[in-house]
Amino acid sequence: ILLHFTIVSSSKLIDEILSFYEIILKENNYNIVNVDALILLMSYFDSDSKCSLNCQKYLYDIVGEGIPFTKLNALVDKLYGDQISDDPFQPQEIHLSITSDKNAMKVMWVTMESLKEPFVEYSLASENDWKSSKRNVAISYTYNVTEKWWPVFSGLIYETDMIELETDTKYKYRVGGWDNVNHTIRYSDEFSFKSQPLNLPDRKTVVATLADHGTFMLFGFATINKLIEVQYNIDLDYVFVAGDLSYAGLDSAFKPLDITKDDEFEHIWDLLFIQNQPIAAYYPWLVGDGNHEAFYNWTAFTNRYKMPQNSEINSVGNFWYDYDYGNIHWVSISSEHSLDSGSPQIEFLTNSLENAVNNRANVPWIVVSLHKPIYCSAEGTPGGFADKLEDILIKYDVDLTIAGHMHAYERVHPVADGIVTVYPTKKHIFSEDVYYSNSYGPVHIVQGNTGAMQFESWTQPQPAWSAVRFANGFHPPNKTSIAIDYDGLGGPLLPSNYTNTFGFGVITAYNLTHLHYEAKADTDESVGTDSFWIVKRL
Repeated sequence: ILLHFTIVSSSKLIDEILSFYEIILKENNYNIVNVDALILLMSYFDSDSKCSLNCQKYLYDIVGEGIPFTKLNALVDKLYGDQISDDPFQPQEIHLSITSDKNAMKVMWVTMESLKEPFVEYSLASENDWKSSKRNVAISYTYNVTEKWWPVFSGLIYETDMIELETDTKYKYRVGGWDNVNHTIRYSDEFSFKSQPLNLPDRKTVVATLADHGTFMLFGFATINKLIEVQYNIDLDYVFVAGDLSYAGLDSAFKPLDITKDDEFEHIWDLLFIQNQPIAAYYPWLVGDGNHEAFYNWTAFTNRYKMPQNSEINSVGNFWYDYDYGNIHWVSISSEHSLDSGSPQIEFLTNSLENAVNNRANVPWIVVSLHKPIYCSAEGTPGGFADKLEDILIKYDVDLTIAGHMHAYERVHPVADGIVTVYPTKKHIFSEDVYYSNSYGPVHIVQGNTGAMQFESWTQPQPAWSAVRFANGFHPPNKTSIAIDYDGLGGPLLPSNYTNTFGFGVITAYNLTHLHYEAKADTDESVGTDSFWIVKRL
């Protein structure tokens, strides 16, 4: 994969990121970039990261016995091609988000030098020019974090809404502003999007689900490449990422360089947004928080994203909020804030689900997302979330939960107190698992395989509630009961390429009665995949 990209001259952003890494590695006595150096480097950004033999082989195929730092720079540059502009006035990092106004779409972007009178221009996609376009003024702001010896974010963030949109209609847009230095208007490229649809039970809605994403450390870029490849085939509506977005935080301390576990390297955020722009500039990109967003009191996370708000039930910024899109009611909550009985977040969740149940004739499907999973059979999974949430999810007949945190994929049957409430059946018409799960509780999905390094060990024997699970380049047979040591992971296992178990999910809510979920692989789709149906209200 690393060799399939156009070679370009190195960008300033990549230079600064790789220079930062070089300083860290040289201080650790690495004068070349080899497998051990890459593993060490990734451990600074995720202290829980480990690299199996399969992972080490993947890295060895890239760097062999070792490459000079200049070669690493060239390899990373190949991944991003000409996506990165060194022009400080050029709008970049463009991404969309829905708002509480069904006839609006939010757009945000970044420049490294200030544009005066920033704006978004938009019109129906069918228009041949911009003569009949509308223009809305944008606000601009920045944020400050602790400054040490590495670069901090020094650019401007712009934000505005495209308003008075017709429903479910394709628009084109571009953003820009006045460049005082060169005395000209600067424009972004032209992008397009489809406005929000009406909330109707039979309006098919398609959502790509991600968690634990990242950039080139390790495989987040490949997930975006795959999304670009399949976006039209799956008829994508929007993307949701359940936390651990960029891995910009320095998760391990290193005293010789004055690095603490509270520091963050802001340029990784810029690289993430540039990486995601080929999808995020065309489809709403919605996010929840994870533990890796907490650096500097969530400063980057709260400034770089703006999620839809519902003041009637006290949503709180990007931390907990809800929205209806097509035939799905989505509730995003935070595993990093209190979910105790009586807490503001539980009150919000209960009110959101109460509203959703009352509106189920129009919006039949309910999805709840949070970063840390309610159930997962990977060793080291944080506990306690089932105790706090399960009764609520069952009471309101939530259909699906989406989580991450553990760098793996797992599907969990509907459960109550750890006991499976309904198993799927296989129907000939589908040739896939089908859950007839009215009031039995949600199917739980851990989709933490979107890009962060995988090394998860599964508990043995496989719990009865665990339907399918894979990570580390392996797809164990279902219902494994005997742990056979293979690469320290437990098995028996089917060997494959390490990258095969990286991927993302796709929810397709077809109509009032049928919802389909597919776990798609970034690479070999014969290995890291799973799919099932939820059928209700027949």
